Amino acid sequence: MRKVIDVVERFKRMDGLIKDGRTGNANKFAKELGISRSHLFNHIEELKDLGIEVSYNRDNGSYEYSGEMEPEIQNPLRVIKRKKQLVNVNGGCFSQESKFTGLFRANFELK
Repeated sequence: MRKVIDVVERFKRMDGLIKDGRTGNANKFAKELGISRSHLFNHIEELKDLGIEVSYNRDNGSYEYSGEMEPEIQNPLRVIKRKKQLVNVNGGCFSQESKFTGLFRANFELK
């Protein structure tokens, strides 16, 4: 589970740098994220597979979202403190809050 959380945190960091226009070139961007350049390109490809266009803007010296879509990256796990927030459903539990189930579904679809 820790690995999933680390990847989500990395995508959140990528998203913040892209939206702020502070990625720099691929080498700087990868270094900022603590990953290799090839790993960075793999993550960019994963975003493109989801329909999110990411490209390098030479004029700004930063990567940017160039298409119609931008990601909304949320934490993959939320601790539920009270049992009354859970509902038993066929031997499993779901949060009564739709935000939790929507978040789980979105992260599940992202792989």
